[in-house]
Amino acid sequence: MKGTEWYNMGNCSYADKVSLNYVCSGEFTKDLNTRWNDKRVNVGTDYTVWASSEETDAIVMVSFKKSDLFDYKTIKVNALDYKIFGVEDGKETEINFKKGSVNCFSYGVRYVSDLKNNCQDRDNNPDDICNHPILHYSNPEG
Repeated sequence: MKGTEWYNMGNCSYADKVSLNYVCSGEFTKDLNTRWNDKRVNVGTDYTVWASSEETDAIVMVSFKKSDLFDYKTIKVNALDYKIFGVEDGKETEINFKKGSVNCFSYGVRYVSDLKNNCQDRDNNPDDICNHPILHYSNPEG
């Protein structure tokens, strides 16, 4: 998205170096767009969801726009500098993004839960809240 400012925000300390495992991949739908009106994402945009292993109070990260990050089943976030690492066979590889943003929230967010439910072919549940959400917007075009 040309002309959009990209920046990192929020305190990601709750996710610092926690292994997040692949949950599902999906496509941003018209229904999601109607409910959330996220101006950084277009209908049809690919996204992937990773989560920590906790059943309740899980950390859930969603990354929009296909990037090298999508190749990893396990990822980690370095909270100090918002860097994201792919993990394979115990080795961490930093994923470099020309532009993009990491947004960590210190409060529960329904949006992330809705994205997760969508890619798992579950109905939207307005009572489903992700308590430790992270939204990542990559900009593979530059």
